[in-house]
Amino acid sequence: MQKIKVQAAALQEKMKMHGFNKAIIIFSVLFLPVLALYLAERWGVLDLPVPVLSVFRFLITAIGLLLGASVFIRFTAKAFRNIFSEVDVEEKLLITKAYGFVIYSLTVVLILYLMGVGISNLTLLLGLITTGLAFAVRDILMSYFAWFMLLTKKPFRIGDYIQIKEIEGKVIHIGTFYVLLDDSPENRDDFIRIPNRLFLEHPLFNFGSRDFTYRIIYPLAEGKSLDLDKIRKALETVSVKENNRLEWHLDSSPQGLFLVVTGKAQSFRERNHIRTQVLSALVEKVPFKS
Repeated sequence: MQKIKVQAAALQEKMKMHGFNKAIIIFSVLFLPVLALYLAERWGVLDLPVPVLSVFRFLITAIGLLLGASVFIRFTAKAFRNIFSEVDVEEKLLITKAYGFVIYSLTVVLILYLMGVGISNLTLLLGLITTGLAFAVRDILMSYFAWFMLLTKKPFRIGDYIQIKEIEGKVIHIGTFYVLLDDSPENRDDFIRIPNRLFLEHPLFNFGSRDFTYRIIYPLAEGKSLDLDKIRKALETVSVKENNRLEWHLDSSPQGLFLVVTGKAQSFRERNHIRTQVLSALVEKVPFKS
């Protein structure tokens, strides 16, 4: 488990630094041509109109400040994150994101102030922008809020096996908008991307990272007699064969009556194998609701 966390931390740090490096490249590509044109005008190579020159001055200031903020974050984020050395991997990711957001927000406020926007107007403008953005990107904000809840409340951790709706797998990454699940640990080349907002809308089952409990739901056919002795014998056969203790009970819902089988497994492969054996044994002796 410790190895998984170390690998996850390294992966998340690389992804985060890649994002900051990308921002530096983008702002540099925008900044250098504008600066070159401005200097060309200053040295008499070009003759630009005064309004265009004013726009260039503003762009140099704005893009330069954003570029400086990106460079500052790139070289200070790791040191800032290391201040919180005792927190978990997920919380370090949250701290890094929040740190970058604060630096960029302060930079934007400074740019607006340099434009001559007064404090009262600046507050009103920021309020209108925030309201408009919140309405336009409400789904994104919902995923971002869900990501915040996942990192702070910790309904699961990296390395846990979880199930949401009909999707299940091993958590390999908790991103800002998506959680990556590996539904076949034997094959490392594929994964499932789950939007974070789904974790606020649907029940979640966390089976843990080892010795996790699995849960098999078997819908029972309606209108047919139910032989509990057949169910018991079928599950006992699987339990003895696989040397795995199985527990079961009947439950009901508006959709009908169903059988719930629970147990524990040492690995994802063992869990899938036992699930297959249980379902095969039940299908042979217990009517199934199609």
